[in-house]
Amino acid sequence: MKKQIYRIALAAVMVIPSVSLLNSCNDAIDIIQEGELDDAAVFSSVANMKSYLLGIYGRVNTTSEIKLTSVFTDEVGIGPANSGFDYSLHRFILNSGEGYSAAIWASHYITIDRVNRFLRGAALYTPTTSEVKEYNDALAQARAIRAFAYFQLETYFSTDMKDPNALGVVLNDTVQEIDVKLPRSTNAEIFAFIENDLAFAEANLDPSVPVPNTYPAKYMMVNQNFINAMKARYYLYRGDHPKARQFAQKVITESGLALSQATPVVPTNITANPTTLQWNNNFYGTSTVSSVNPYRMMWADRTQGEVI
Repeated sequence: MKKQIYRIALAAVMVIPSVSLLNSCNDAIDIIQEGELDDAAVFSSVANMKSYLLGIYGRVNTTSEIKLTSVFTDEVGIGPANSGFDYSLHRFILNSGEGYSAAIWASHYITIDRVNRFLRGAALYTPTTSEVKEYNDALAQARAIRAFAYFQLETYFSTDMKDPNALGVVLNDTVQEIDVKLPRSTNAEIFAFIENDLAFAEANLDPSVPVPNTYPAKYMMVNQNFINAMKARYYLYRGDHPKARQFAQKVITESGLALSQATPVVPTNITANPTTLQWNNNFYGTSTVSSVNPYRMMWADRTQGEVI
């Protein structure tokens, strides 16, 4: 009997420290640091949401598409001083390790991930009655950006955009763990997702919502002109020419933009000689002097000009 008591007592002594040790370990790893920035803290106001949204805009980049297309389709040639830069692409050699293609894939999926994180965080915040329009407008912009990112990916990686059953790209509408591997979806699945995002954007974009001081000019942000222009390309690439024409016409008739008359040289009322600083400042523009040429102003992002 005494032996049994000793055994029970010994087992109790062994269990108690192990439980205590387990709790101690949990205390060491399951902690919340002071000042820890989680979704609830980030998305605690519409103003914070819009700051995060501006960061998403900063991710949208089509530089790699422009360079790959320009070189690989022979829009540009090898310069006399070229030392081998992009030489393989100039020779129409495109392999799995090609840098611009990889950058297109990575860049747009980073944008998609940022939008998914934005939407997850925004769901934690309930806007007040006076904030609903601004809140929904921010969601609309984010989802339109995500639709654009998927469209760019489809453009370069779908096996055949005119075939709804052909392979498209990987569809991801949530925040995934880093080790998750998802299969490619069909074009039809990607198209349905794009159109759903665009439908939400069209229904919730509100031109009356003011742009924060930290934002660029409003015409540079997602708006109805952007959606119409994107749809024109989207339906053209899918082979749906009637809808492509429909939305191209909407851009022409509803954008409110007209072709600017360019002044190729400085007008006669500016008498400075073309070799002088005054002439250069008036024609090219400076940080304080507006160019007299509307195209120079447009290229420098000083006015909207013909930018849709």
